[in-house]
Amino acid sequence: MNEEKLRLYLEKKFNSQVKINEFKKIGKGVYGTAYIIDFNTEKENKRLVLKTMALGGFGHDNPSDIAGILLWENKAYNKLSKHIKSFDVLGMNKDETITSIGDAEKFYILMEEAKGTEYSKDITKILKNGITEQDKEK
Repeated sequence: MNEEKLRLYLEKKFNSQVKINEFKKIGKGVYGTAYIIDFNTEKENKRLVLKTMALGGFGHDNPSDIAGILLWENKAYNKLSKHIKSFDVLGMNKDETITSIGDAEKFYILMEEAKGTEYSKDITKILKNGITEQDKEK
């Protein structure tokens, strides 16, 4: 985790100048790693924990598994009356830029266009008329 890029994320999230007083690893185990972040905004001092999960095992074998778990935790923690509260879920790009995804309700993929027809039309035709040799070849 790049401390300067973390500071930039915090400034955007809090809409304030941020000074990080402490950023250190507080634990690491099979399940993941946790860091403490102590920082000042223009209005207050905050101490938050940043937690990540290790890839492999425990149902998080792919980055998408971890994203799903953390997004679920973000919503669930804030609904439980005596549970610690979640502040956000962060994503990190290859260049270590950090972005918020914690409030996301929908996700999108942007990709190139492919010419042709949707395969769902073929499936509908097969369900209606039965499968042909041409369908099997496709």
